[in-house]
Amino acid sequence: MAKELNCAESTIKYILFVFNVIFLIGGIALLTLGGIILAQIATYDSFFDDPFATPGIILVSSGALIVITGFLGCFGAIKQSFRMLLGFAGCMTLIFVLQLVGGILAFTFQEKLDSFLEENLLEQMKLYGNPEAGDGPKITWDTMQSNFQCCGIETYSDWTFYTVLVTPPESCNCNPNDNSICNPLGYYKDGCIDDLKGFFISLQIALGAVGICFAVAEIIGIVFAIVVAFAIRRKENEESIYVTRISARPKRSFD
Repeated sequence: MAKELNCAESTIKYILFVFNVIFLIGGIALLTLGGIILAQIATYDSFFDDPFATPGIILVSSGALIVITGFLGCFGAIKQSFRMLLGFAGCMTLIFVLQLVGGILAFTFQEKLDSFLEENLLEQMKLYGNPEAGDGPKITWDTMQSNFQCCGIETYSDWTFYTVLVTPPESCNCNPNDNSICNPLGYYKDGCIDDLKGFFISLQIALGAVGICFAVAEIIGIVFAIVVAFAIRRKENEESIYVTRISARPKRSFD
């Protein structure tokens, strides 16, 4: 039997239900965004170790948990289930902690980004065109230089200084008449390290902005769920006490 809540508690219950519907949609969006970010990082996977994909993986995991938790919260609010609402609050807390860990990891990785990228770019540059290394370094370098319109790590001459190449790869070629991006030799004049770093930081900013919005929503959801859950428990206790008192009354005899 549904428990009759007072006006304020009933209002919070329905707000919680609407909140969970929105939260469910947001979880699907978060899952999609995390997948896109992981796909973007995978484009330059030769330059990033697995730990740098961790924030994106956490985002995808959070999105999946939010979708499941959104269903739990919706049913808990409508069915007025004490256990489901407490389970919802617990899952929200877990997701909040998970996103907090992801934020800390993202901040930690950003501090190491400069030295890490320089080392990895140089290592992959030396493997460019090496049959033993496969096509990975070549494809990644060519994709990055074409997408970012850059050449080398700091400058186009890195290719002839650090590798056995006599000239930079074809992906460095551009129109020498376009002096905004090209040097007189027909190569992109900017190195790639700053562009790659900016690309990664922009992903981290997107993750951070989404994480903050969801963190605020999660705290509100946790508070609302606990308020409604304990209001339901109080009504259950009141009903139980009432039934016990009724049962304890002596039966009247009409003989």
